Amino acid sequence: MSEHKVSLPAILAALAVFAVTEGAAKAVEGPSITVEPKAGETKRLGKGETRNFTAKLLSKSFIVRIATSKLEFTCESLSVAKGAVLLGQQAGTAPTSDEILEISKGCKGTEGTNTCASIAEPIRTVPLKSELVESTGHKLLMLFKPEVGKTLTILTLGAPCTSPLKVTGEETAEVLVDPEKGEEAGTPVELGGAKSLAKSWLLRLVATPVTKVIKFAGGVETETSIGQLEFGGWPGTFEGIALISLANGKGETTGEKWSPLA
Repeated sequence: MSEHKVSLPAILAALAVFAVTEGAAKAVEGPSITVEPKAGETKRLGKGETRNFTAKLLSKSFIVRIATSKLEFTCESLSVAKGAVLLGQQAGTAPTSDEILEISKGCKGTEGTNTCASIAEPIRTVPLKSELVESTGHKLLMLFKPEVGKTLTILTLGAPCTSPLKVTGEETAEVLVDPEKGEEAGTPVELGGAKSLAKSWLLRLVATPVTKVIKFAGGVETETSIGQLEFGGWPGTFEGIALISLANGKGETTGEKWSPLA
């Protein structure tokens, strides 16, 4: 009976093939932006492909709460500066967006029993680089963070309220299916769920701080800790619901249907 000898290089080559095959089998797609340029025709926004978008406040007010100093203030409008854009990516890497948020109109606040004399408007963030991520509970989230550094914005409040307040850290918002009835209620989106298209989607800022999210890059998902929101060194929250729609370069909605899932 003849003997079959297998060389060490052959064994290593087989192991390499096995490793690549296993890696490919475990690759994850992650979230991707899908658009409908024409009725019944859909496409994924790939790397280098973009869509402008617009945002408006759907909830009655945008709220900031800082429990430590008992500071709370509300504003009636939320928008994005012209040129806010969704950035597509290849499958397995989460799409991102570039935007500057503006909060304004009727801003008023209190700190304990004191009323802030004024709140400088508009409250404008630095340029943000946001990213679609997943919560540890499998909900789709938008993670907002400064494109550079850690500061999101600086709040200027009138006496006797504490001012100025440097806002640092990262913020998350749940992605919800828009019921298209002018309502704040919406169904949370889950990866692997229905990939329905809609003219607009909801973002609900998460009042309970999220400490970890799952990010997607190169077909790999990674659980990552995120920086917590602080207002002048105190933990605090943003609260509100925004309506997100695709737009032309002038900031006007196009009515084009889209989805944050491929």
